[in-house]
Amino acid sequence: MEFFKKAYESAVKFYNVEILTYDFSIKELKQYGYNCKSVTNEKFLYHDDFKVFLLENYKDLNILVDPDIVFYEKVNFSNDDDLIVDRVYKSLTKNHTISMIEEFIENGVQEIYPDYSFIETMPNIGFLKFNNIDLKLEYIKVYKKLKRWIINSNIKHNLNHSILLGQYPLQIICNKFNITPTSLQDLQGEKYFHYDGERKYWINKKQKML
Repeated sequence: MEFFKKAYESAVKFYNVEILTYDFSIKELKQYGYNCKSVTNEKFLYHDDFKVFLLENYKDLNILVDPDIVFYEKVNFSNDDDLIVDRVYKSLTKNHTISMIEEFIENGVQEIYPDYSFIETMPNIGFLKFNNIDLKLEYIKVYKKLKRWIINSNIKHNLNHSILLGQYPLQIICNKFNITPTSLQDLQGEKYFHYDGERKYWINKKQKML
């Protein structure tokens, strides 16, 4: 909750913020006085399931922002770029993604989505803004197809697979349509910090004080 509190209190300095959440967390959030509402009672299997649910059911959303992003200044979100993300980074790591991608391929992912193969980069979608509607619709379709496949496969459920459903295929789609994700980290990285993954435990990392 520490990062959530920092993120919310920094964001409301610059934006009109509404927290969209689930039934089982709404009571606690309201106790803190946050502007929030529950939009589903569904329990999701993977990290980005909820984002895809929102993209599909709340078409007027301006941008999705992870609750562990702390703002130091106002970040500007273009309405012109096809896709805006937090950052783009190397996707293939020996002790993490490579073995999982190999497992996907060995279990037949290419039979239902032939484009699924090894690619060099993928976006971190801590920020996620689609200005290209066709891209958004294709992403939703591919995500749901891959999720159905993995649920019905022999692959054991693993939350680490989330990035291979939510982030990795998004880059595959972008490559297919010659779209370059816009990385806010490259353009405005000094204005915010995303406490994703291991960054939450960088206790010696000196950050700006709010």
